[in-house]
Amino acid sequence: MKTVAIWHRPNDTGEETDLNGLKRVLYKFCLAGINLVFLESFYHGAAIYRSKYVPYNPSLKVFRYGSYPDYLSAFVTEAGKLGIEVHAWVEDFYIGVKDSVFTRRYREWILKTKDGGIRQTEGDGFLFLDPANAEVREFLLKIYLELLGKHPLVKGLNLDYIRYPVSSESDDAGYTKAALAAFGEQYGATPAEDYKNWIKFRADAVTAFVKSVKEEVKPKFPDIKISTAVFPERELSYETKKQDFAEWLKQGYLDFVTPMAYYDDLDKLKETLTEMIGFCKETPCFAGLSCTYHGLSEKDVLAQIDLSLSLGAQGVVFFGSKSILENTGYLLILNKKFCI
Repeated sequence: MKTVAIWHRPNDTGEETDLNGLKRVLYKFCLAGINLVFLESFYHGAAIYRSKYVPYNPSLKVFRYGSYPDYLSAFVTEAGKLGIEVHAWVEDFYIGVKDSVFTRRYREWILKTKDGGIRQTEGDGFLFLDPANAEVREFLLKIYLELLGKHPLVKGLNLDYIRYPVSSESDDAGYTKAALAAFGEQYGATPAEDYKNWIKFRADAVTAFVKSVKEEVKPKFPDIKISTAVFPERELSYETKKQDFAEWLKQGYLDFVTPMAYYDDLDKLKETLTEMIGFCKETPCFAGLSCTYHGLSEKDVLAQIDLSLSLGAQGVVFFGSKSILENTGYLLILNKKFCI
């Protein structure tokens, strides 16, 4: 059976304000043949469960889910009753655009731009944690181990924003005291003097975190599946996001990969997925598609699915759930494609 997955942000459609609404959303997923949900569990510096490390997501605080203590408990248990597997979709180094526990308590962990600011030019002034800071990586690991320990029905970790903000030599990021000191000690130079190794240094820091997830999580939770949401073009990902996914695949750090092949044009989709699948070797690849998010026709949605599977992808992942939940036409074509 092919994997039909979706990235889902809690209450994105406004339906999940109580347990019955949450169940209705899960029923719609069933209708569409979705058998795996990547549930956004750590984002904007908060969690959707009761954590001792970060706050419970403020947008969920006013809602109650029957006897369940939090949203994650309710979702993963009710999803299991319907045969839907749930993986925790976690936004590793990206922490949003607003103040959070990190900007208040751990300001030295916030990634800095070349001019010393903390607001990145990507997005609306994105805030990132510093991947080169070992304390940051250790803290994130504590969150993920806690999440899995408290919610054993969660079957995987989908690592998103497993990267630096989009940057270039003229619009750069990563200039924290910890990173600059470590780089100087390792290479005996400043970033301006050795920019090639400055890229490598940051890519290595991200890789070190992926490796630590594999080495720290797997021994404690051997059945957990580790995956990453990555940009599918290797050179572009490495140069502008310091994301060396080819190395992660080569080293066997991942159980599968979910490349974000967010292209409307079929030829471009084919080009990028072909490149990505070539790196995967024995690692399953589930093609991340944005065709519903971009409002493509039902015919075009089906064409992207068929192309992805014909190229060797073992499944598809739709970004994001809101675009499908609010479109009966998409629900019905997916039902016909995967359920009949």
